[in-house]
Amino acid sequence: MQESESPNVSNIQLEPEKVVPIGELEESQYQSLHQLLDKNKDLFAKSLQELKQTPEGEHIIITEEVPPIKKRAYRTAPKENEFIESEINDMLEQGLIEPSTSPWSFPVVV
Repeated sequence: MQESESPNVSNIQLEPEKVVPIGELEESQYQSLHQLLDKNKDLFAKSLQELKQTPEGEHIIITEEVPPIKKRAYRTAPKENEFIESEINDMLEQGLIEPSTSPWSFPVVV
């Protein structure tokens, strides 16, 4: 980082292709965060292929006789629709998500 630059969203990079959007930071905060992320980089997945389901158990949401909340999808541009479909298909292929017939739903947020 050049002396005239302050750490911000556009210039914190842990890998050449990865930019972490975190906002404005003071130099000491930038250094601390960068060291923390670098020290723990093995904890972060670099792709969906690295993510796995946990064998620890199944998560169940208790709704106690409450009528389901079903929100309609937000309007999205065709380009966003392509991105959403691609991400959903990738996550389905990796076994990270599964099709659902639940009466509960909430729109995708990009």
